[in-house]
Amino acid sequence: DVERSRGLGDVYKRQGVDAHGLFLCGDDAQLQALLNMENFKGRGDVFLVVPGRDIEGNVRTAQAIPSQNPGSKLFAAGAAKKGSFHLIGATNLTELAQAQAVFFAEGYATAAQVYEDMDRQYPAVVTFDAGNLIEVAKVMAKHLPEGQAKILCCDNDQFMVERALDQIRVVMPNLGTCLLYTSDAADDSLRV
Repeated sequence: DVERSRGLGDVYKRQGVDAHGLFLCGDDAQLQALLNMENFKGRGDVFLVVPGRDIEGNVRTAQAIPSQNPGSKLFAAGAAKKGSFHLIGATNLTELAQAQAVFFAEGYATAAQVYEDMDRQYPAVVTFDAGNLIEVAKVMAKHLPEGQAKILCCDNDQFMVERALDQIRVVMPNLGTCLLYTSDAADDSLRV
């Protein structure tokens, strides 16, 4: 329903970002199937769904973000989140490899903010969380040019990211710059 979908759009409008390759879902039966949770109850909420893909472009997982409580994110039960990612500004790995620079970020809002702040010239990769940054870096390193700038953008998991940087640099030795965005862990809203 149009009125409820506006509410979710408003969540991201407050953060100043657009929806890139996402969809809305407010139907409990569809959400139960998507999240692989037969007892899931959406309680009338509309969810923003971020598909997580593998290197071949196959959907492997999904993250559902409720409009009424955007800090409370859900992943599909039993799905393959490890190494899965969402692309913003590129539709596939070939396009990603052709970019001068690629940004890597944990959350959707951070990645979308960076992509839009860079005038939509450089794609961003959503890794969903700091732990998955390492897994996505391992997968991507084999397919992205060595000379391509790879920039890590952090949010409220700074400690985890700092611990992961050494592991990421093993597979992406030219990881040059670390931008630090701060966010409120409760709503993932961004402040630069």
